[in-house]
Amino acid sequence: MNWKRQSVGKMPSTRRGWPRSPPRSRWTTTDGTDADRLLLLDRLAKRMPDLDLGLHEIGWTKLEDGNEALVVDGGGFDGGTGYFIANGGDDLHVVGPTAPLVPGKIGCVLIHGDGTRELAKLIPDPLADRRGGELDERVEE
Repeated sequence: MNWKRQSVGKMPSTRRGWPRSPPRSRWTTTDGTDADRLLLLDRLAKRMPDLDLGLHEIGWTKLEDGNEALVVDGGGFDGGTGYFIANGGDDLHVVGPTAPLVPGKIGCVLIHGDGTRELAKLIPDPLADRRGGELDERVEE
């Protein structure tokens, strides 16, 4: 059909099969998982603009509380230096090893909506020997 022949605002004739149903999209609708991931990525872009995820190995995992977490460089689960990021209310929670600042500990840093960062908790790192660090007993929980 030549659209240039029709006047502005006039619908194509229904005799020729119009109006057609819209073409099927290749994208799926967003479910709860996709919505969680998109919210996390949006917050991450605003609160940590200096983080270039293209330089890291990334993946997704579901936490025990049902939230989605972005796993960066293995997430630190295997004894590596990676970390993971998850939504926690209005904040982002970044969890991972704190070495070399505090050897032998895993920490959780809260990144608030205004960009301020707060160390929420330190716990002993059960995989400190794999990371090449020693347990530091000076820092209490």
